Amino acid sequence: MTTDELRPTIIDAALALAAERSYLSVGLADIAKKADVPLEALRARYDGRIAILDDFARSIDERMLAGHDAASASESPRDRLFEVMMRRFDALAAYRPGLRGLRRVALRNPMFAALMNRIAVGSGRWVLASAGIEPSGTFAPVRSLARAQVLALITASVIPTFLDDDENGLPKTMAALDKALARLDRFAKSVSRFEDACDQLVSCRPKKRRTPEPDSPPPAAPEPTADMATAV
Repeated sequence: MTTDELRPTIIDAALALAAERSYLSVGLADIAKKADVPLEALRARYDGRIAILDDFARSIDERMLAGHDAASASESPRDRLFEVMMRRFDALAAYRPGLRGLRRVALRNPMFAALMNRIAVGSGRWVLASAGIEPSGTFAPVRSLARAQVLALITASVIPTFLDDDENGLPKTMAALDKALARLDRFAKSVSRFEDACDQLVSCRPKKRRTPEPDSPPPAAPEPTADMATAV
């Protein structure tokens, strides 16, 4: 089998071990044994344990984006975001035991929590792109990072409900996400006004005056006139 074909097997093994014990105590050899793949095959695909979690998030992104439809102008950004995030939760549902284990480690270990946040922010960019919510303008890179970070925090606030939501259609998750996005919507309006004000300030900023070329001769002094003499 190619390393691409081994990908789901390795990811499943890593998440299964995360459900059994702290992921920080899981070794690469443990994952290879659980996946029943040679250690060299694992090395050919991944650099380490966190790289496997990175790829897990990427695989969830891919499933989420597989159901992507062009953003409808008739839908509000909040509605589009809700739909995309629910597609993501649907894709995560099969991995609840492993996600519970990863969350337990993150709650106890700030460094691991920071790594998980980095992964979540990366996925957040794709959620926003799928929902047709990509910033533009002078501060676009900063806005994109900030929105992805806020989205990661929103997702983290809904995760506890999602992990205990075993009903078809994830009704509890939907309700929790709807409330979280309502709070985000109010916050986003204030942020949008601030961003627009910043853009306006930048666009109105006076341009720097051109300095004369170094080799340009200085302007000739005007000839003395009667008016100038009178002024003196």
